[in-house]
Amino acid sequence: MKNTLLSLFFFAFFISKLHAYTVSPTCPDFTDINASYVEAFYGNTGNPFTNSGVVLGRHTEITTQGTDPNTGNALQLLPAGESKVIRLGNDQVGAQAEALTYHFIVDKDNPILLVKFAVIMEDPNHDFSSQPRFIMRIMDKNGKLIEACSEYDVTAGAGIPGFQTINKITPIHWRDWTNVGLDMSAFAGQEVQVQFTTYDCAGGAHYGYAYFTAKCASNKLQINACTGNNFTLEAPADFSSYLWDNGDKTRTSTRNKTAGDMSMSCLVTSATGCQFRLSAYASSSVIPTQNTDYTATVCEGQPYKQNFYNLPAQTQVGTFSYYNTFFNPNTCSSSATSTLQLTVLQTFYHIKTAICQGEDYTKNNFNIIQPAAGVLMDTLRYKSKSTACDSIVCLELTVNSSFNMPNSITGDTSPCSNRLVNYSFAGNTGLTDYLWEVPANASIVSGQGFNQITVYFNDATPGNIVLKGENGCGTGAIPLPVKPRRTYETLITDSICTGNVYNKHSFNLGKQDIAGYYTYEHREKTILGCDSITTLELFVFPTPTVKIVTQNDTVLCSNQPITLHALANNASANFGQTGKIAPGDVYCTDGSIVKALDYLLNPNGKTAAGIVFYVDGSGQHGWIVDLKPKYFPIDNIVWSYTNNSIPGLPQTGWDYLDIASDLDGYSNTRAIRNALPQNNSVAAWAVDFNNGWYLPSVGQSSLLHGIYYSHIRGMTSRCGGTDWGSGSYWTSSEPGGFTSPNAFVFDFGYMGGSGAHGKMGSNGVIQVRNF
Repeated sequence: MKNTLLSLFFFAFFISKLHAYTVSPTCPDFTDINASYVEAFYGNTGNPFTNSGVVLGRHTEITTQGTDPNTGNALQLLPAGESKVIRLGNDQVGAQAEALTYHFIVDKDNPILLVKFAVIMEDPNHDFSSQPRFIMRIMDKNGKLIEACSEYDVTAGAGIPGFQTINKITPIHWRDWTNVGLDMSAFAGQEVQVQFTTYDCAGGAHYGYAYFTAKCASNKLQINACTGNNFTLEAPADFSSYLWDNGDKTRTSTRNKTAGDMSMSCLVTSATGCQFRLSAYASSSVIPTQNTDYTATVCEGQPYKQNFYNLPAQTQVGTFSYYNTFFNPNTCSSSATSTLQLTVLQTFYHIKTAICQGEDYTKNNFNIIQPAAGVLMDTLRYKSKSTACDSIVCLELTVNSSFNMPNSITGDTSPCSNRLVNYSFAGNTGLTDYLWEVPANASIVSGQGFNQITVYFNDATPGNIVLKGENGCGTGAIPLPVKPRRTYETLITDSICTGNVYNKHSFNLGKQDIAGYYTYEHREKTILGCDSITTLELFVFPTPTVKIVTQNDTVLCSNQPITLHALANNASANFGQTGKIAPGDVYCTDGSIVKALDYLLNPNGKTAAGIVFYVDGSGQHGWIVDLKPKYFPIDNIVWSYTNNSIPGLPQTGWDYLDIASDLDGYSNTRAIRNALPQNNSVAAWAVDFNNGWYLPSVGQSSLLHGIYYSHIRGMTSRCGGTDWGSGSYWTSSEPGGFTSPNAFVFDFGYMGGSGAHGKMGSNGVIQVRNF
């Protein structure tokens, strides 16, 4: 991806050199896109720089206040303090892309570039390289970024920091007006270029565009108030944050004139993370009266306290610019400024490496002979002859135990696909961690790093289960060839009228008397012993009552034509509401619950969020399951990182009656979250608890499993959800007795069942809610 971006950039730069432009001698007017120092380009998402010139509607000057409708009218077209901005791109589609490049000389007195921008992008969830995109770059005249953080590159996607989302048919992500600042002092007197580029999606059906303006400002601290015994310093405006030497975190900092000579500083941070430090020195007698430039060198870890600078210990290696303003507090005026180019030389070197037990480590001037297994720390100090900076080398040496691979791996070599299978080896190999590899058609559900793993096979492609020694000191690897057998799953959708029998596709259901939506399963075993599952989704429609009428006389003559009309009662496909909610009904994002058939035939703008799986005797209250669980091979969800029992959580027994009575998943989830922080109890914090969703108890999971296969399995996928059978998922219940390191999991395979699993293992999470 990076090479592609670089290739695109250099191509763009080459194209730009084919077009004439002038270089502005000072900071340009960024809102004049027709100026001679501006290059305008347009093209497609494959190359935004195909053509040059300003295109109406794609390079647009905005001078009238208003709002952007694609942000729900929340984005103001003109930010505070601005009367004109540029819109690059538009909300039209067609795989369009546009760019503007500004060329100018950096002014030594105003080297801070202040940019305001806003971005709007649709998110069609294409491949990353095909999504709408916005790029801002600050480069030297040769097209090289002037520093690491002088680029802002954002591609449409969910969860981008600083962006808001409007959920439409295609989500829209947008960023409100954002201020970004960059110090270009190191390029004072030199040519630079600032470039903005926008992209639609490569597919041509979704847009991306941006607004921006920019200006240049001084990098000097200023006095903005001077009254009585106090004076107030002010840093440049529009940055993300400020941190003064006395702890102030605002743009201004007030000091006392009577404090004597003072060295002051402010660390300025931009929204992109770029930072620079501005200093000031206040004195009534010793401050310089002429502008001065300094160069100096220090060692890593040393402060710099000369030439009226008071810099802390330097932790970054390289050359950095610092700026000082000299004030006379008595006259409340500045007398001079200075620039410091400070080079920090490297002092500390950290070496992290590993050897096997029985080996020597004699590199980097260390002489360590056959160290014991474990982690060894050692340090060497070197006197420097050339740089005057002593070097300190810290060695972190891991000595791995030698081990012998086991003789074999045990487990089913012909498993059924879409099922969980365990593989293990016996004996102690001398390792504390193990590395397992599985075929491309399989995934490790749990056990990586242990002597037993659980594998889920997605299809019947053969491959190898391989055990390796993770620390590199082993004698080889052990493969176990596996040839999975296929599990066949078929989904059939059919319909029938009431009063008729259904005897198709191996189903013998008898007469259907009640209209509605139903699911049935027919299971058989293949000759190789794997399941063959046929799921029937049956829509039972009411049989209409039809009568034939005529507008003609009932007495007809021979050869006389007649017009007949069929009138039907009860022929509507809408079964109506019974007044009671039932398992299989659809829970929608607006909080309503509708019948499954009504939702499938005419959703009326509603969006499914879950399926009802239990209703109490009132017919109005019960439980709903989410459509899309978090599955553990991807999300790697543990119950907790501690083994302690949770206060207030019932210690559920193993008896069926105990499990069936543990039905309060909401209280369980609340107890877990109250006892454990988010980074400790991942499962209980993975649910949307603040909006009513929680981790089901083991009893609720048992009820859900039974109803899943009989009523709701087909509806979950019909409503845009996931068929999450055959996986194992955490519950909010703990087994009683001596098993506090464990929590209950429920296996949602066809047979189902609960069991204990170590809390630090990985399983899926299903969230449910009450209604």
